[in-house]
Amino acid sequence: MLWIDQPAGVGYSTCTGIKDCTFDDETSGKDNLAVILAWYEKYPEFKKNDLWLSGESYGGIYVPYMAYNIDEHNTAHREDDSVFKPQLKGFAVGNGVTNWKYDTTPAFVDMGYWHSLYDTALYDKIQKAQCDFSGPFGTNITAECGGYLDEFNSFVSKVNVYDIFGVCYGLGPYPQLYGSQQKLDKTNSWSSADYTPWLKRGAASNELPPCTWGTPLFSYLNNAEVKTNLHIPAEVQPWSLCTDQIHYAIQPKGSQWIYEALKGKYAMLHYSGDVDGAVPTIGTQNWIADMGWDVDNKWSMYKVNGDVAGYTESYTGGLTFGTVHGAG
Repeated sequence: MLWIDQPAGVGYSTCTGIKDCTFDDETSGKDNLAVILAWYEKYPEFKKNDLWLSGESYGGIYVPYMAYNIDEHNTAHREDDSVFKPQLKGFAVGNGVTNWKYDTTPAFVDMGYWHSLYDTALYDKIQKAQCDFSGPFGTNITAECGGYLDEFNSFVSKVNVYDIFGVCYGLGPYPQLYGSQQKLDKTNSWSSADYTPWLKRGAASNELPPCTWGTPLFSYLNNAEVKTNLHIPAEVQPWSLCTDQIHYAIQPKGSQWIYEALKGKYAMLHYSGDVDGAVPTIGTQNWIADMGWDVDNKWSMYKVNGDVAGYTESYTGGLTFGTVHGAG
């Protein structure tokens, strides 16, 4: 397995200067192609292996764009045997942003009502005003609907948006660092708007991205022995869940168009934990329905140890959708 910290500047990866540290969905896809081709040249023994891509959350943009760029590379050099072409077989995305019309905020507002996170009175006001919460920047939100969204946010501000039935870890009484009530260093201070930028909820506080259990990651990945064993150069910045040292422009185009462009060429899996509020299941179902692909295998449950673990449905063109019951 190859793990890629990207865009450059996140995790252990590095970039220098504004030009080198500025990205958008398209440039990140091109960069990922460059990374994978360079990696194969460094480790040519893997060139014969099948390639599968995966990611989650905003990986719903990164992964399809990477697959698309690999496909473009392979197609452009189809007749040239001197050019290496990765053996791409497919990709998997978990609770991934795909279509801003359906995903994230509009899906969370819809999901929230049907999971009893707010009352019918507010739901009725949102429906009557025909509120449009779509898009990564909320450009279609009127002043009236903005007020309703604020009201909605007041109901869910203490809900773990990444697992609406899970514990919202914080500074206390359920601290993110087990056994500690102390605030974390300011360098670890992030809001959900940093961790998942489309969630315009709350201000940054001296804690990890709200409700997340992340402190052990900081401790482990910034441990000197671990960094030595991973061959991380001493000059590389400390590992963090988030960074404000790069410039990334979210593009409203999304990635649904890539599923359509790659239809029938690769295996595509989109799986969804059904209690995630950041990129809810209902949004994924809506953009899949928007594509109008014929169903190959109808909606059916699967079990683990005799219990219902989720549901799957597959479509012509190589797409499979699956839910993971009770997962964020």
